Amino acid sequence: MRGSIMTLRNSPVEADEDLPLLLEICVMRLVSYYYTDP
Repeated sequence: MRGSIMTLRNSPVEADEDLPLLLEICVMRLVSYYYTDP
């Protein structure tokens, strides 16, 4: 996954900056699912 992002961006720095953002979005979604489920 990380390699594909780096090749798409053609810039390892931008890819490394985008990874934490993607991870944060995934975590936020998981947390929202846990809180919404009774």
